[in-house]
Amino acid sequence: MIDLSNRPVMKPAEKDRVKIGWSSSGPIYADEVAERSRGSTVRLALTEIADALGDVDAFIAQYEEKARKVPKIAAQIARRLLSAGRAGEAWQTIETTEHRRRNSGWDWPDFEWEDARIDVLEALGRADDAQAARWGCFERALSSPISGLI
Repeated sequence: MIDLSNRPVMKPAEKDRVKIGWSSSGPIYADEVAERSRGSTVRLALTEIADALGDVDAFIAQYEEKARKVPKIAAQIARRLLSAGRAGEAWQTIETTEHRRRNSGWDWPDFEWEDARIDVLEALGRADDAQAARWGCFERALSSPISGLI
């Protein structure tokens, strides 16, 4: 997989490129789609291998810094750090997450991220903060999918 990820990409000459569609930013070329597919396949395989080996750092390395701030990915990273006994790093990951507000202005919780955040707070011995986070999620969503809501 690493060899595949390091293999140079052969980009066809401009005249040989095949347009397979259009987007708001212009034409979509077959070679670009193939390269994105290859990159996704490699990343998926390497994250699976990292998980199988229990290598948290190899899992994290599959994501660029910007992607690590996406709530869903940050939650996945934080959970793996927690499993490895690295609660402080898990908290850093949770705290540096960048959230996008929905157009409606409604502050709907990202339950996967919120659940990971609560687990990290619990691991850090911050039970009161964890319970406040649970309650805050309930107030915003009027739902209780967050684990441990009392």
